Parts: sequence; structure tokens; C-alpha cells
Amino acid sequence: MAGLGGRSGRALIALAVLVALCGCEPSTDPREAAYADYLTRLNRSLDGDIVEPRRDDLPPYPPHRDLVVPIERGSIDFPEFFELHDCDLGDLVGFRNSPLGRMQVASQRLGYEAAWIRAAGRCPERPGWIDALVDVKRAQLPDLFWNATFAAPEMQELMGAAQIAAVASAPGADPAAGTSAGMSALAFVLRELSDNLTGLEQDRFDLHAFESTLSALRSAARVGAVRRDWAALRAHLGAAAELLERERARVCRNGAPTPLSRVLRNLFLKFYVEAIQAPAAQRLRVQAVWVRQLAELVARLPAAQRGPFAAWYAGSLDPADADSEWSRTHAAILEHARAWQRLFAGCGLEPAPPLRQH
Repeated sequence: MAGLGGRSGRALIALAVLVALCGCEPSTDPREAAYADYLTRLNRSLDGDIVEPRRDDLPPYPPHRDLVVPIERGSIDFPEFFELHDCDLGDLVGFRNSPLGRMQVASQRLGYEAAWIRAAGRCPERPGWIDALVDVKRAQLPDLFWNATFAAPEMQELMGAAQIAAVASAPGADPAAGTSAGMSALAFVLRELSDNLTGLEQDRFDLHAFESTLSALRSAARVGAVRRDWAALRAHLGAAAELLERERARVCRNGAPTPLSRVLRNLFLKFYVEAIQAPAAQRLRVQAVWVRQLAELVARLPAAQRGPFAAWYAGSLDPADADSEWSRTHAAILEHARAWQRLFAGCGLEPAPPLRQH
């Protein structure tokens, strides 16, 4: 490799290796390109063995078969069926047992059961067996709501694995993914779902409004694309922090500023604070709203506390779990900031503006 000696030669090699590690050509995602540019410049400035970003796996959202909760169907005899007509329940039950009624999707099944419970409550002289059946049906409502939301195609699409590996600007990817507008829309839809659940609990469930909310899930920003951005940010900031820790002792051997430390300070301000930290902080503040909305909804549904969903949620979006992708993203930002703080302290430098913590 004649003609590629010294600092400039190693910098070109480092850049080539980083590009190769990202798939032979630069990312078309502008955010990831900014992360890669920052790490490449830091590797080049420190002029040592390069540190490459190491991405962790992003577990896919569980499939429908692992999420759906079986709902036991009750049965009544002919005398009981005739008693239902006295409570205006005969037509409902008749429809449920018709060919069309047996083909109800999960949201329609939820609407049917909610309507049945309301109709039974309006019956002034209902027999005791109807009260007992109302208790059974009411106990099933949280799982019916779960089947119509978190186990439904709309949530599969919102949380699904298809968007995890997609580059945000690739054909077919969601252009609103991660934007303030897209994230605000997602928070609104999740809040609407919580309101739908409250209406169900208070016997004022509106099936039309609920299905409109489900439809809105399809146009909300894709969580998979957001998780991919978090993973890229964690990987690049983790590599940068590792590099800074490894090299900081030689940057300022005597505890005083050096030309290299000043170069690094300028790199930090221009290529991290301005290009990465400020926009990432804004995104995370907006994303925190829907992450909190989702956590509140999940906490209200017993089916979310068990099985494959519970494991997936704990490792991905749960803000209360230190090992979730959401929590580890914040931890990576903080550790990266601390690595810079230690380097500046060792060089007697104060960055301007001060390091911001998340």
C-alpha cells in the first residue's frame, strides 16, 4: 500500500474499514450517517487502532399466535335463550351464533361482549344466571381488549420487525418515523387506546371510535424504525466512549491542554453537540411521551405481564427496566458524556457549552 503512510494513510484505512462494516457503502439514513461521521472523525483524530460500532440484536415483536389469549365461549340451553328475549338479548345472541357472527374479528368480538353486558345491565328483572354470566364476561374484557390491540395486525404492523432493519429513507419506509410529528401522533393514538379501555371498564365502550383508533395505528410512526435509530446511536456513542477512555491518558500527559485536545474539543462541539446531541435530545423528549403512554397502557392489561410479550417489552421499550433498549440508550448517552468530561478534566479544559445530560 505504497503512498499511504503516516497519519493520513491510517485515517483513510480507518474510514474504509468503517464504511465496509456498514455494508460497503455509507448509510442513506442521515442520522446514522451523522453518527458514523462523528465516530470516523474521532478515530481519525486519535490516530490509533480504530474502534468500530457494535450493534446489539433487536428482538422482533412476538407473532400473533404467541400473543392471542384464548377466550372461553359460554353456552346456554333453550329455556335460557327464551329468557334472554325478555332482556332484549335474544337478537344479540342470535347474531353471535350466525355465520357472520362466528366470523367476527377481535375488535368486533370485543364490541359484541361490551354491548351484551350493557344490555344485560338494563334488564330490570333478569334471572340470576344472567348476572353470573355478566361477571364471567366482564372478567374476560381485558383479554378481549388485548386480543383486539396488542395481538392484532395493527399493533403487529406498528411494532413489527419489518421496520427494524429498514433504513428510514429506503423505499417503503415510514418517512414520519422518529420525527416529532410522527412521535406525537403515536402518543395521541396510544392515549386514545387508553381512553377506549377506560370506556370499556365503565360500560360506555364505543366500537366505532375504537376501530377508528386501531386504523390510526397504521399511520402512526413505526416503532421498529425508532428502535433501529436507538441501536445505531448506542453503538456509535459506545464506540466513541471506549475510544476516549483508551486514549485520554496520552492526549494530555501533563494535565494541560495540547493541540490535540483542542482539536478534540472542536470536534466534540461541532460534530457531536451540534450535529447529534441537540437533535437526539429533542427526539428523545418527544419519544418519552409515547413510551410513557405505552407503559401506562401495558400496566393495565394482565396479558401484558406474562409470556413472550412481557419478555419482549422488558428488553425493548419498558422505561422501568434498566436493560431495555430505551433505558440503555439513555445510559449510553450519559456514559459517552462522562467519557468526554473525564478527557476534558484531564486536559484542564472546559467545553462550551457545558455537557448536557439526558
